[in-house]
Amino acid sequence: MTLLGMPAVAHAAPAGFGAGGKVRTDFAGYADVINALVVRPGGFVAAGAAGLPDYSTDFGLARYDSRGNLLARVTTDFFGHTDRANALVAQPDGKLVAAGEAFRTAGENPDFALARYTADGTLDAGFGTGGKATADLGGHDIASALVRQPDGRLLVAGSTLDLDNGAPSVAVARFNADGTLDTTFGDGGKVVTEFAGGAQAVSAVLQPDGKLVVAGDASETGFDFWLARFGTDGTLDTSFGGDGQVTTDFGDTIDRALDVTIQSDGKLVAVGETSTMETADFALARYHTDGTLDTGFGAGGRVVTDIVGGSDQARTAIVRGNRLVVGGSATGNGTSFDFALAVYRPDGSLDTTLGDGGKTTTDFDGSVDEVHDLAIRSDGTLLAGGVAYGPSQEITETDFAVARYRP
Repeated sequence: MTLLGMPAVAHAAPAGFGAGGKVRTDFAGYADVINALVVRPGGFVAAGAAGLPDYSTDFGLARYDSRGNLLARVTTDFFGHTDRANALVAQPDGKLVAAGEAFRTAGENPDFALARYTADGTLDAGFGTGGKATADLGGHDIASALVRQPDGRLLVAGSTLDLDNGAPSVAVARFNADGTLDTTFGDGGKVVTEFAGGAQAVSAVLQPDGKLVVAGDASETGFDFWLARFGTDGTLDTSFGGDGQVTTDFGDTIDRALDVTIQSDGKLVAVGETSTMETADFALARYHTDGTLDTGFGAGGRVVTDIVGGSDQARTAIVRGNRLVVGGSATGNGTSFDFALAVYRPDGSLDTTLGDGGKTTTDFDGSVDEVHDLAIRSDGTLLAGGVAYGPSQEITETDFAVARYRP
């Protein structure tokens, strides 16, 4: 782990957030990207990947005050090769847990990887081995989602790929609060589930009853939205969709779910993209708790939104009161992507009282800007975090990017 400056007191800052509502953070001049945001007292923490000179990455975390001033940067290396944090959760005691993947050997398969940090950003020696824990799920393992159970145990969801087979399987692991695998879950704390044609989980949400819903895409039907639900013991819950899974087709398109969230009434909303060879749009689907589409949302449970007339992708969603905020990226010319947000009413229609007819885009003066996660502060302002290309416009020189929006 590397600490890159950690002042005890935030510097004074003018009113507002960053420069014109935007903040960029460069770790060392290479490829940095935010994949997760967590609001903390007095500010927020972003987690993702911090680029290195050899073009590999480490877990990268940055802490900011409420006005976007950078307070600290932390990087964590696991085995001397590429590591990336894809998810972040906060514990009630102020500690943070990040999850992603870590390569033990260059060019070989990565494993699920977790790191826990104390409130000051140092690794928590009481978690795993020196603050870090890993799990081998048997293939090329990518941990994409992390949820914390009320009892403190951690569920990590993602995919594992047998490179000889070529079809991904859904992988879930459960860790005890001390970073050891929970052997009461699945096979020694791990569950690998194969679905016909292959499926991969890129997001997960925990229901109040303790069941885990994962979302992603399934290739058996030509790439559709795909959701599956697991019971508390790691077995598929066949009361969901009849066999534990549901797929949703948006037409003669390639459809990918990239996030799933849960409403206060228990309904599930998956967001992602529906695309052809020429265009892509925001795509949303809402489900009842049994996995059936909620026909009171959009057209038959589905909503498609064109943001700027080109290629749009929804990557994350958050419930805010009785509104759903969706973030991602949008381009009108096919080359220059901006942060993109859309706000929806309960029936799936755009809330035209906000933004430009319910939609807004933000340019960080780079060729590619993408929202990867959203968070809501106690004052109602919305944080959007992701990636922005640097001045060189090279993919090897990207920055943490955060924008704040008024209620």
